[in-house]
Amino acid sequence: MELYECLNETFDKDTLDAASISSASIPENDLNEPEKRAFKLLLQVASLGQRYDEKENVFCPRMVWNDGRRSFSLGDMSEYDFGILERLSYEKLPLALRARVTDILWVTRRKYPAGIKAAESYLQLFVDLFDPEQWLACINSIRRAITISAQLGKKNELFSSICETAFNKLLELDGNDPLFLSINLIEILSGQRYREADDYLPVADKIIKNAKTSSFIHKVEAAYETKRKLLVWKKDYNAVQSSQIDLARYYEQEADSVINKDIRGLFDGVCWLETCVHIYRNNSLPVESERIQRKLLDYKRGITSAMIPVNMTIHSEGLYQQVVQNLEGLSFQESVIRLLQTTSFFTKDSLREKVLEEQKKYPFKSLFGDNLVDAEGQTIIMIPPLDIGEPEKDMQLLEMHMHKAALDLELCAGETVLQWSIEKLNRDFEFGCSDLKFLVENNPVIPPGREDIFCQALYMGLRGDYYPALHILAPQTENLFRHIAKTAGGLVTTFEDDNTSKSKTLTSVFDIPELVDCYDPDHLFLFKGLMNERCGANIRNEIAHGIMDPAKGNSGIGIYFVCAVLKLCSYTSVEVMKILKNSERLKKHDYDESKVKIFVD
Repeated sequence: MELYECLNETFDKDTLDAASISSASIPENDLNEPEKRAFKLLLQVASLGQRYDEKENVFCPRMVWNDGRRSFSLGDMSEYDFGILERLSYEKLPLALRARVTDILWVTRRKYPAGIKAAESYLQLFVDLFDPEQWLACINSIRRAITISAQLGKKNELFSSICETAFNKLLELDGNDPLFLSINLIEILSGQRYREADDYLPVADKIIKNAKTSSFIHKVEAAYETKRKLLVWKKDYNAVQSSQIDLARYYEQEADSVINKDIRGLFDGVCWLETCVHIYRNNSLPVESERIQRKLLDYKRGITSAMIPVNMTIHSEGLYQQVVQNLEGLSFQESVIRLLQTTSFFTKDSLREKVLEEQKKYPFKSLFGDNLVDAEGQTIIMIPPLDIGEPEKDMQLLEMHMHKAALDLELCAGETVLQWSIEKLNRDFEFGCSDLKFLVENNPVIPPGREDIFCQALYMGLRGDYYPALHILAPQTENLFRHIAKTAGGLVTTFEDDNTSKSKTLTSVFDIPELVDCYDPDHLFLFKGLMNERCGANIRNEIAHGIMDPAKGNSGIGIYFVCAVLKLCSYTSVEVMKILKNSERLKKHDYDESKVKIFVD
């Protein structure tokens, strides 16, 4: 038995099936040594992965493992190996293998005869594999055939012949195929500017009509996008706008039909209406855009109530008793300071480690990123996923995930040890606003004249009036950092072109070099997330715009913010330092926050 007989017995004519190739063995007795080497090489060539592209074909290892190992690559081939491929009789090879070998020689060596043979082979594969339902193999074949023939020269008869074959198949389908074959054929042919846009538009319209009838919304979307590209090619921009408005109306109609069915329908409907808003806005129809926005707001309010509740249980393993015990026998001032000792300030390094560790532990979850939703179901921010291979490549994105991680920790701390401590403080003591003056009097970080308002806000917070306390504390804490930066010699105002001055935004204040140089970077990062980051608590921004929900203000995050500001003030309080120095009880602080664990039921 000679080489080509063995190849045709081993390989399928129209496909290079990975399973059969991996199980194939070299015929030991039927081939001589050069033929055995050629057979082995062709097995390796057939094992390559292949990514199809309109510009270039990419042959790559089919498998790459985490430890760096991989399957066969073109880079493993020697000049002698390429010589073997060049000396083969292509017509004797199975069709799929013939396309692969000649394509490799075209891509790597730019062998003109091999390019012609590759284009012809892919065309024959397209005809052989043509199937409106199992359409991926045939569309990849015709894409590659057209790409190679275009590279060989669009004026050649081969390019026209291949494109015309594909175009005739498109007409044969007449928009009635059940999936995406017709759409992809139009995309490929129009992308090469073969024929005119008007040759494809009737088919695109028929695809849209059929897809609407069957409520195949993904196909409707793809067909409208194809039609849009055709109309842009035609430079008929009025028709482009009309087509996009038709799509928006379809989105609204579909949304209204599914929005009240179930939770999936609610989410789908909201998504379609969001797209609808953008379409109207991009086509200068503000009235329609606002109308959909109003409808969207009503639907989004239903998301939180329609979602299945998730029960979370906090297991503290005796931590409550530990917190109570730590507060026993203390004076009021000592109890406040114990509360501050219990308030953890999370460092940048610990947050970074937490994010990176969770990405390793839950790689599937990491593929989808994260998002924050407010009480009315509105998406506040979408946080893209980190790069799996290099999570620290984009530090700005990593810090967004770190702020989100801090938010989770702050919420947990506020709902547990901090709330327990404040509740015990109120059970044990009758205290007034003046009892907190030891924290703010003669405190260099408190701006002059702001001692009383700080004291009043902190008192409200310790009394459990967290929501109103935040409305005072947030802007006053912003001014606190502005005061520190100014005291350190930083410029806290801008000088405008018209000779007026404006106070810098909080974002700019946190970046003032003098503040960064003189203040703890972990504290700046923590308060930046608490006050000014949408992926964090964002308290100052929500307070400034009057949009903070009472539920959020009274939640663990509101409690944590009150305690964090208290702790911030304590660092520069002379009285706090004296109490810490003289109190033996405060020197013994037994608190293990790792005992707090959250379980989802």
